[in-house]
Amino acid sequence: MKKIIITSFYFVFLITLISCGDTSNDESGTEQSSLALKERRYGLKSAIVEYDVSGSQEGTRRLYFDNWGLRQAEYSNTTITIGQFSKTANLVNINDGEWQYIINMETKSGTKSQSQLKELKTQLEGEQYFNELGEQVILKMGGQKVGEEEYMEKECVIYEFRNLGLKAWYWKWILLKSEMHSGQINIAVTARNIQENIRIPEGKFRVPEDISLNEVDLHDIEGQMRREQEERDKEKKQE
Repeated sequence: MKKIIITSFYFVFLITLISCGDTSNDESGTEQSSLALKERRYGLKSAIVEYDVSGSQEGTRRLYFDNWGLRQAEYSNTTITIGQFSKTANLVNINDGEWQYIINMETKSGTKSQSQLKELKTQLEGEQYFNELGEQVILKMGGQKVGEEEYMEKECVIYEFRNLGLKAWYWKWILLKSEMHSGQINIAVTARNIQENIRIPEGKFRVPEDISLNEVDLHDIEGQMRREQEERDKEKKQE
């Protein structure tokens, strides 16, 4: 059961990774504009998006980003319950374009890893058919376009990630809604408020003080989370 709970946090973490930006209506068709599109993650220069999380996991999330999403931070406070087991998480996820930090505010500890967005941009350099960065991230994650639908009075594109049991609604490639069904896990994430093109306080993108960071490989994030849980279990047995 603990494995299911740990894996569910991994899936929700992936939802954040695949939220990327469409800027197809923001620039003219010049070559310079085309290059600019490739550097943008979202279709807005900056925003604050507030989410409600419900189902097997309940709580709230708040996304802050500027510089077209190349710098972003997400603050979440949720509790996941599966059967008689539950786990609460107060997490901060910061991506400054070079590094990504995933911080547990309760334990004052976290991980530091190379930004996967930076890694993807490096992989795509020189590819002839590299279009928008947001589209490429979704395709790399196994997303398939399955339709379009209006949500919050905004026209969204719907992508399905069958390998994750996930369906996601994007507006300007900003995640507005997602539904995940995987085994015993059923989680819905819905945006309830968006503040567009506003100034974001610098402090939102800074790692909080007194945080102990370990550098990790994000390709093994699930294994890392499992090992951390095992260490906590050992500490409890020794108490």
